Amino acid sequence: MAAAALTGPETDVRTALREEGCPDAARSFRVEADLRYVGQACELTVPMSPAPGDTLAGAAAAFHAQHRRTHGHASDNDAVELVNLCLICRRIDSGDRAFRPGALDGPADPLGTRNVCFRDIGGRVEIPILPREPLLSGPRRGPLIVEEYDSTPSVRPAGWRNWTHLPTSS
Repeated sequence: MAAAALTGPETDVRTALREEGCPDAARSFRVEADLRYVGQACELTVPMSPAPGDTLAGAAAAFHAQHRRTHGHASDNDAVELVNLCLICRRIDSGDRAFRPGALDGPADPLGTRNVCFRDIGGRVEIPILPREPLLSGPRRGPLIVEEYDSTPSVRPAGWRNWTHLPTSS
């Protein structure tokens, strides 16, 4: 049951990651189910097997055990309902992908520009794209786009500035 419900989303994730250059061998998938007793307002999250032919019975048994550990009791004969089914994909590789700040002593050279629509500054404008690391050396005036490994924030409108706080050394 879990495998059937997640076939489409898993295919979409695999395709998107492949297009971004993440090889199949560098990914791991897991499934979690948020379950509760019928009538309860709070759920517990339990791991679930993504194997074909899997049913909710295994997840329900894990839920009863988790409920017993968490709340000190379980109602093994009461109905359990599925609230959410989550597919989690994680990149696994040997490289260190942690953020490393770059040089702090100079202006950031734009990586390029992007045509963006900001209604509050007159519609479509061509704005620079900057990497995150050089922004640690001080604020930059907007509008601009900051490219990071995990997000792409924008600083707008013209005249606004990003404020990056450097960590203090002890």
